[in-house]
Amino acid sequence: MLDIAHTATRKIYPVRNTLGVITVFGGAGVLISDTLDLAEMPRLRRLMSETYFGGFDMSRFDIVGSHERRPQFINAVSTAIGMPLPASHRENVTAPMAERDELMSDRKTIAQLRFLLQDDIRFYETYARC
Repeated sequence: MLDIAHTATRKIYPVRNTLGVITVFGGAGVLISDTLDLAEMPRLRRLMSETYFGGFDMSRFDIVGSHERRPQFINAVSTAIGMPLPASHRENVTAPMAERDELMSDRKTIAQLRFLLQDDIRFYETYARC
């Protein structure tokens, strides 16, 4: 199944409509190939680093935060504005999904995604410091 998804990411398709893909987990094959296809699209491949913030001087922001470090971000904003903000943790939890678990455990696909998204990963690691 993953070999088929990998081949599809290279845009190598049969000449006629004769290829069928059967997966054991239903949506998993679709999830993997769609994820890789999306990651290859230039506007999405560099969504943060170019599409949203390309050419923008990130030092113009006083504070840049990430959800993973939300308490530190809230504290930094509270300090910057001179008033306390509630640091209660709010989280929009996505329901567990077998297809996502399968994708996340597939080291080959994750390596492909990390390669395709390396510019945005580097951007995130550089600027999501609070």
